[in-house]
Amino acid sequence: MLRPPRLPSLNGRESALSGYLRELQAFAQQNQVVSAPGYLLSVHPTGTTLNPAFPPTARGGGSSVQRMIIIEIESDWFNCLPYDQDGQHPDSATFNALSDDEQEALFLKVAKPWELRFSPWDGQTIDGLVFSYADATYDYARRRATVSGGGTSEIQIVVRPWYLGEIILAVSKIKGGTDQQDDGPAGDGVDAADLVWEDLNTAAHAWAQTDQSDPIDASL
Repeated sequence: MLRPPRLPSLNGRESALSGYLRELQAFAQQNQVVSAPGYLLSVHPTGTTLNPAFPPTARGGGSSVQRMIIIEIESDWFNCLPYDQDGQHPDSATFNALSDDEQEALFLKVAKPWELRFSPWDGQTIDGLVFSYADATYDYARRRATVSGGGTSEIQIVVRPWYLGEIILAVSKIKGGTDQQDDGPAGDGVDAADLVWEDLNTAAHAWAQTDQSDPIDASL
């Protein structure tokens, strides 16, 4: 086991501390401790120890929760801006005066909860149910669920529906990731980037059956 030099009795002597720090630095350099990502050097009154350490990505560290305001609703994520007691940032007047490209650059893309996304479900058969979704006109919040084999079907909607200007809580750097990518800089799926934010769904949006028909239902 590597044993770093022990912290001497200082008794207010700065020279003793300086000498100890030089010894400690030399020890770390000789044993390649400074550059080793797997260990932390810990100094405490009774001595000095080397402790194993894991990088933030292994611990899922660095996460944060942020209030956001929904500006646009996409198939699998929301385009959002930060929001606090002073409102959205930048404020509406400033934001609306920007070009589309400038607005796009400011968006924080927040993945929808997995159960409420479009891509993992559209056209899939899960537990004997085939799912098909309405287009973006309905913010991907309307779908048909059909029993596999052409059986009974029902129309489902997200209740309560999302709306522009809705305030959400989003969490970043989730351990395991969001399992969601955006559509790339040009919106064509090329050079898609992993999303780091995900909606916590504190408003409890969920799928529910509806008996209210709509012309779009014929195409689902």
